[in-house]
Amino acid sequence: MSNKYQKIIKNKDDKITQLNQKVLHYRSELEKYKRQIINLAKQGKQLEPEETLEEKREDLFKEEFEKNVLPVQSYFSYSSFFEGSVEEENRVDIFGNFVFQNISDQVFIEPVICFRVKPIGKVNFGGKISAKQPLTDDYLIEENEEWTYSQKNWRETVNGKGEHWIKPLHFQELKPFETRKFSNFNISVEHSPEYSHYLIEGFFYARNYKKGIPAVNSISLYL
Repeated sequence: MSNKYQKIIKNKDDKITQLNQKVLHYRSELEKYKRQIINLAKQGKQLEPEETLEEKREDLFKEEFEKNVLPVQSYFSYSSFFEGSVEEENRVDIFGNFVFQNISDQVFIEPVICFRVKPIGKVNFGGKISAKQPLTDDYLIEENEEWTYSQKNWRETVNGKGEHWIKPLHFQELKPFETRKFSNFNISVEHSPEYSHYLIEGFFYARNYKKGIPAVNSISLYL
C-alpha cells in the first residue's frame, strides 16, 4: 500500500477517534451537570416534595444541556479514489453525502449549507446543484432532491472565498429530530506541487439560526 493511501486511511481513523472522544466528552459533561443539579437542589432553603425536586432537576438538566449541545449535528460520509498514482493522474476524486440532523425540538426555517474549500481553485465541488435561481421566495417545492446556490453572485463567492452556499429546493424546513442530507456530492482535488494539504469544511445555517454550526468532521487530505 502506498504512503498516500496510508495517509488517507490514517486521516479517517483519526477522525473516528476524534468523534469518539467528543462523545465521551459530552457524556462526561452530562454527568457533571447532573451532579451540579443535585447540589443545587440540596442547597435549597425550603424543603419540597420529592416529585417537585425531581421536576426541577429535569428542567435544570434540560436547560444546561441545551446551552452546551448544538441543536444540529452534521457530518461528511465519503470515500476517496485514486486512479493510478496521484503523480500520474494529478487528481483525487471524493464521493459522499453531507448528513445533518436536528436533535432539538426547534424548527429551522430555510436551511442553508456552506461548504468551504481550501486551497481556492484547487478543489472543485459538485453535486445535485442547479444553476437556476427561483423567481420569488414562494417557489414550488421540488419532488426530487435538488439544491441551488443561495446567492445570485455565487460564482464570485466560490472563486474569491472558496465558499459554496447552497439551499434545498425540495424542502423549506428542518423539523424537530428530522435528518436530511445533501447526497451524492462529488469533489475533485487537483494535486499541485505547491500545496500538500487540501480541506473541505461544512456548516449549517438557517434563517432563524444565522451564527452557523460547523460539522463534526471535515474532509482533510495530505498529498
